[in-house]
Amino acid sequence: MLGLSQQDVADHADLDTGFLSQIERGIRAPSLESVRRLSEALSTTPAALLGKSPKEPLSPLVAEMVRVVQRRSANEQRRALKVVRSLFEV
Repeated sequence: MLGLSQQDVADHADLDTGFLSQIERGIRAPSLESVRRLSEALSTTPAALLGKSPKEPLSPLVAEMVRVVQRRSANEQRRALKVVRSLFEV
């Protein structure tokens, strides 16, 4: 992968190697700050580190609606949003 040892990652993330080992083994859960530090040390995003996609893919119908609306002016986009909200009472 990156060729980093556990000690390297711990040093880059300013975390204790014992704590990092416990995270790896599922004994402890990292705080958000620890996830942020680890993601920076590993040159990735917190979402990728946690195995999450930063964005869920759009369904084909929603993607088509986006393509249609993107071609319109800002005023037309605002009107379209009002229509959609009124349809679903959001």
